[in-house]
Amino acid sequence: MERRVRLWRWRRNPLRRRCDVAEAWVGLVAGAVMVVGAPAVGVVAFTGATEAMLNDGRGARRVAAVVTDAHEAVTPTGTGRLGAVRWTAPDGTPGTGFTRLPAGAGPGTGVTVWLDEDGAPRGAPPSPAVARTGGALLGTGAAGGVCLLALGARSGARRRLDARRSARWEREWAEIAPRWSGQAL
Repeated sequence: MERRVRLWRWRRNPLRRRCDVAEAWVGLVAGAVMVVGAPAVGVVAFTGATEAMLNDGRGARRVAAVVTDAHEAVTPTGTGRLGAVRWTAPDGTPGTGFTRLPAGAGPGTGVTVWLDEDGAPRGAPPSPAVARTGGALLGTGAAGGVCLLALGARSGARRRLDARRSARWEREWAEIAPRWSGQAL
């Protein structure tokens, strides 16, 4: 049974080539990027995305509104009910605008409307659970992207090194073959 020699590219031996050592270093760096860099990028992306989603909702205010007009409409997320609403802000100023309505809401129905800092209707801010889920998805995607980039770079480097090894082998064979066969190629 043949014994496999581990880490042969790092050991000194007469058959080791510079390209073998280069390939070992490329593999080591790619592994380090995947083990250390990918989780770090994932954590940074998770934290940033979660904080951005939570900060997006910090200025939102919830007010009670009354639907003045409602109709079915095609929205970017599909078909839904849109309607004109009116409300009185906490400071007593009246407001009107358009917003997405829950199913069954018609004129005269009371609804909850979220307002941005300027007093315009906006979507409801994400809950902490939704923000963490979105951050986790983004962080996982970012970490996976770093791993794919590291593997792609390693694969590209190996292809170049293999091409160099093959070209060198062809040159050396062209020199040695006539000596072995006794015929010029």
